[in-house]
Amino acid sequence: MNDNEKVVIREIKRLQQFGYSDEDIIKEFESKILKLNSVALSLFFTKNVKGVDVKVHEKVIIDSKDLDYNYLFARDVKGADIEAHGQVIINSQDVKYNYEFACNVLHADIKKHGKIIRKSKNSFYQKKFKAFKKRDDFSQVQVVNNNCSNEISQCKEKINCSLDSILEQKKKVRVKK
Repeated sequence: MNDNEKVVIREIKRLQQFGYSDEDIIKEFESKILKLNSVALSLFFTKNVKGVDVKVHEKVIIDSKDLDYNYLFARDVKGADIEAHGQVIINSQDVKYNYEFACNVLHADIKKHGKIIRKSKNSFYQKKFKAFKKRDDFSQVQVVNNNCSNEISQCKEKINCSLDSILEQKKKVRVKK
């Protein structure tokens, strides 16, 4: 996560503290955030702002194939497409993420993730997975995370400046290619 993304997150939290409605935050910032294709901002926005378009932000994360964000989205966001995020993890063949996904994501396909773990020959995760299965307790808990006009204006300005700065950086990268 870059500094501009951190500013956006901090300022959106401040807007919420000032009583600025989630609906207004969505109206002003969701389209800009989606244009950036930022997995960090899409995950934050989906977890912390009620009423966002979960499926559109989810697509940003799935398309990124970022293992950490796919795992976190599946684990933390109500209504996430567990199968799609799980497939990203399975396709990676990453033993650690397959273990974490199987053990910590509600409705994960434990058999498919377990197959990756068994094929890996990684004895550490094989033992941990075996112990997990022996517990015979697959009931995980899904974590769902759920008026100062001067300061609100400052927050909005900082968010817009940071979003614009991220967009400019992305444009410069495209021009160099």
